[in-house]
Amino acid sequence: MGHCLDFLSFAPQTRYSLDELIRTRGERCPLPLSLYTGQNLFPETLTRTAERQTRRIELRVNRRFSREAREREQTRRRYQNRLAQAEIDLAFHTPSTVGSWMCMRKICRCVCMPGCGASRAVRGQAAWNGRGRNSGG
Repeated sequence: MGHCLDFLSFAPQTRYSLDELIRTRGERCPLPLSLYTGQNLFPETLTRTAERQTRRIELRVNRRFSREAREREQTRRRYQNRLAQAEIDLAFHTPSTVGSWMCMRKICRCVCMPGCGASRAVRGQAAWNGRGRNSGG
């Protein structure tokens, strides 16, 4: 008879657990029910959980790829802006002053000292000649 009393004392909790299991369509399986009970009664729960996890992973990966693509695009745009600005700046330089522009932009390959006019003139003339060829002249 004690066995029957134990069952009756757990009946309200078991009823609540079954109600919760049904209400959530297997998402929550509170005690005293086992997780196995929920999976047996609602097998689609495992599929739904796996699909959610897969979707979360895909979203995380897509966000990372999008962020990396956005960063690459920003880097490319910054480079294009610097290139366009350099072209504008060089349009106002002559062969004798282009060397100072290169030193100011840290483009030159030597350690330019304030009195480094000879190497500047050579680099400036080369840059000026190169610019003239690119423009079709």
